[in-house]
Amino acid sequence: MSTDDRIHKQRIAEGLEEPAREANNLAEKLGLDPFPVNYWVVDYDEMNELIAYGGFQQRYPHWRWGMQYDRQRKQGQYLGGKAFEIVNNDDPSNAFLQESNEMADQKAVITHVEAHADFFKNNEWFRLFGTSPDAAAMLERHSETIAEYMEDPDVSREAVEEWIDHVLCLEDNIDQHRAFTTAEEWEEEETIPEDVAEQLDELDLSEEVRKQVFDEEWVEGMADDEGGATFPKTPETDVLGFLRSHGKAYDDDTEKAADYEEWQREILELLRKEAYYFAPQKMTKVMNEGWAAYWESKMMADEG
Repeated sequence: MSTDDRIHKQRIAEGLEEPAREANNLAEKLGLDPFPVNYWVVDYDEMNELIAYGGFQQRYPHWRWGMQYDRQRKQGQYLGGKAFEIVNNDDPSNAFLQESNEMADQKAVITHVEAHADFFKNNEWFRLFGTSPDAAAMLERHSETIAEYMEDPDVSREAVEEWIDHVLCLEDNIDQHRAFTTAEEWEEEETIPEDVAEQLDELDLSEEVRKQVFDEEWVEGMADDEGGATFPKTPETDVLGFLRSHGKAYDDDTEKAADYEEWQREILELLRKEAYYFAPQKMTKVMNEGWAAYWESKMMADEG
């Protein structure tokens, strides 16, 4: 970015400080309770990048972001329309406004954003992930961890990207109706089928031997009298959580199932957490936009 561009954006941002304060005061006066919002001014390309990244400035290395950026750019070029803003679910929230917006547009967008921030903070679907998501820091940590694996000489970048591709095919296969829990917490909630658990306890084996014997006993106990599956005991909605705990990878050399590598297990858990974070946005998109549009109209028209 050139110095002139930076100065231009700074001037726009300074001019928005007062409207942002007024909009926040008005939102609270009308009964809204939004997250604090940081406002940033960005140009057209930066806006496309942010939309591709889901409203954040840093995500893990992967080809999908370039694909989404290209799609967003071509949508603007060939289908018309304009992204006036993008705001993320975080505490504080960060809203990015197009520098090409007229001042009237910026004021309308700011009232719109304040309502989004209220929705993020108070809607029950979003609260399943936590009341203070700290999402930017979380996604940055995930980005750094995955980048380290890609740079690890013992793990090929192609293998990491391929693994991410596999996980992303299943990213919506989580339990959106249950509060997010880490893989460790999820495992504690699981129940092993009673007959298998009792058999293992009766054997009184060491942990090492128990793991070796467990697979055999587990396979034998997987079918009931009618040949149906008994594990898990009830259908499990969180497929990613189930794979994190019980998934296996096919080993070409032994032609058998093998435990996931540690990097596979960790990346699976990171992407599972991101799936839970973004799930409420997918589930409430229409309601969220309707809420923001209603309060934007209320503040801009009724309140002047």
